[in-house]
Amino acid sequence: MPAAKPAQAAGRPAAPARPPAAPPPAPPENAAIKRHPAERPALKFGGAPPVIAAPGQAAPAPARPPSAPRPAPEPAAVRAPAPKPKPAAAAPKPPEAPAEETVSPEFLAELEALAKKFEDLDYFELFKLTAAATPKEIKEAYYRESRDYHPDRFSRSSDEAMKEKVGAIFKRITEGYVVLRDDRKRAKYLADLAGPERAKKLRYTEASETEQKAEAKKAVDEQVGTTPKGRECFKNAVKEFDAKRWDGAMRQLKMALMYEPANAKYKEKYKEAEKEWEKSRPKDDFRIK
Repeated sequence: MPAAKPAQAAGRPAAPARPPAAPPPAPPENAAIKRHPAERPALKFGGAPPVIAAPGQAAPAPARPPSAPRPAPEPAAVRAPAPKPKPAAAAPKPPEAPAEETVSPEFLAELEALAKKFEDLDYFELFKLTAAATPKEIKEAYYRESRDYHPDRFSRSSDEAMKEKVGAIFKRITEGYVVLRDDRKRAKYLADLAGPERAKKLRYTEASETEQKAEAKKAVDEQVGTTPKGRECFKNAVKEFDAKRWDGAMRQLKMALMYEPANAKYKEKYKEAEKEWEKSRPKDDFRIK
């Protein structure tokens, strides 16, 4: 250790004592910025402001940034439960036999009565209507009767005799509705019922209409002839008649009567031609007729 300095030499005045050094002024608020780069506290974007120590105190240790949170541990994989074995499928049940349609005793009695007489009923009686029934009433009656006697209602029945009777009645109901809903057929059917052969005209069929057309054609043929040669001669006679050549008309009509001697139309036309010839012939004409 060095020796202390000797006291002031004698004869020299003592130097005045120095006043104590004033404490250094407090650094301004932004002193941390003006310090030497080595002394500046590190600034981090978004971090807390630096802590500046008071004069004469040691600078506090910089705060550690908060540590990042540890990631949560991944959940352990959950195994799907093993599927339970399905029970063995039960054997299919055999189809049950369809139940038969329940038929009331009242319906059976009505069916038996109708099956015995429906051939003698006209379509209006079958529908329980009068001859003056309107088309609306006919339609309603058809729906009512066809619903009661529809064969599908009794398809499960084992009574074949009953099913046969139901089928026959349903066929007649459908036939009646086809006739009565048509204005032309209904008018002809009413005329047939009002005629002397009502018992034979209870059913309207296409055969009766065909017969009517055949009769009409026959009537027309009787007027102009039933044989090709007779019709040809008659047409020529009509032409001569229209031209007022009475003798030529008579000749053609005589030829037509040779082919059809019983044709009343030919005979009538010949008499007309003969009468006109008698009026027009000269008095001295002795022509043999």
